[in-house]
Amino acid sequence: MPAFADLISTQRMRANVDTRGYYTYPLLFYTLFPDLSLAQLRALSLIGSYLFDYILSLDRLMDHRDAGDVGNVLVGSLLQQQALSLLYSLFPFDSPFWPYLQTYFEHFIQASLQERIRHHHLVTTYTEEELAFIYAGKPAVGKVCIAAMATLSARPDLIPALVNSHDTFYVGFQLLDDLQDWRLDYHNHHYSYPLTLAFTEAGWCRRVESETRPSIEEVGRLLQQLTIPERMCTVAVKYLDRAEDLISLEMDSGSWVAAIQKTRQRIEEFTFQLEPKPPLTADETAITLDWSQELADGNMPLPISPTWPPWLDPQRMPVPLPPPVNQVQTDYLCKQEGAKNLGAAVSQLGLAIHHSQQAHAQYEWERHLGLSSAEWTWCHYNDAWLKTILSLSMAEPALLWQPSATAPGGMLPPWAPLAIGRYLGYRLVQDYRTHYPMSLADVTAADVLRHYRYQLVA
Repeated sequence: MPAFADLISTQRMRANVDTRGYYTYPLLFYTLFPDLSLAQLRALSLIGSYLFDYILSLDRLMDHRDAGDVGNVLVGSLLQQQALSLLYSLFPFDSPFWPYLQTYFEHFIQASLQERIRHHHLVTTYTEEELAFIYAGKPAVGKVCIAAMATLSARPDLIPALVNSHDTFYVGFQLLDDLQDWRLDYHNHHYSYPLTLAFTEAGWCRRVESETRPSIEEVGRLLQQLTIPERMCTVAVKYLDRAEDLISLEMDSGSWVAAIQKTRQRIEEFTFQLEPKPPLTADETAITLDWSQELADGNMPLPISPTWPPWLDPQRMPVPLPPPVNQVQTDYLCKQEGAKNLGAAVSQLGLAIHHSQQAHAQYEWERHLGLSSAEWTWCHYNDAWLKTILSLSMAEPALLWQPSATAPGGMLPPWAPLAIGRYLGYRLVQDYRTHYPMSLADVTAADVLRHYRYQLVA
């Protein structure tokens, strides 16, 4: 199926959230284990990538219940199975490696549950011990790589120092991440250490937990007034210094030391931003779809990306819109400046659909989208998969489907309704308005698209 192999890590990389370091994690420690073969390093790299995406799948299941569809569960299970299968090919059942694996997974699970129970939706003070336990525990599965390399090299004596350095490093690393993602964390009611410290010092805990929470702008100003960014950077650097000291005898140079030093440099260069800076691509600099021109023929707009035609079924033409619905949508779109990419196109179209529903609520939602009842149900059932398709295509040029866009047959005959771009636009706006209840007239396509990006990398 389209995009089935495109894992969460790849989506995050496209959004500039993660680098490919997780796919080459063993190279961070290779200088301490030079006897490892290339085949072993490749196997450990693949294991690391599987485990990384497995953890991201678990995070998504916990953080976004609407993403907890069967496909996500099955992919996560398959990733874990593949990682364990490769590990069993490297280590016999009685290897001393396995207790390490169990310990690191237990740390990850306990840290994730403790964070969720104590610091989601409730503002609960962190102790220093809890800060270290949670922030080191969330990436604890990364230590599997260290234990595996040390066991294969018969150097278990190196594990304690490297594991302690790994734990300490990620406390500092996560504090920097918290400063960069404070808006998203606050929006998701995830109260990180910096946010909790600010709310506690300001006496805002009850207010933050109430139905009338402070605005994101108020929270940003509070963080600045209390010098939380500067204080957190100081704390983070101390953890990084400690992480480097812990391995000074075993490893005075190499990629792991370089990673610590590079993170320290990022912290020293960090500038706190009150205003979000959503990632942009080169494709977002020019208009690729002019609504006024495209709608002149009166046809229903069906936005697609250049990669969609192989699985769009030309027999599943949209259901004609009621004339008053079509008029509202056309009028709204013709007032827009145009779309720079598919993400912008579906966001603008989604707003047009919501405007027509507001004006003509006597029609069911599917009548505003051009979907049959069965197609409407199919789209809802496959909502998570369709959003994944959009995440892969949002920066591509926006096209409107034409009969000439039909692609030659492939392994599977096409099956998807032509109006799925319309459904995606409707869903993006619906998600935005669920999180930000406000007058439809105050919502812009840029707001909708920015919120979708934030949700994508959460």
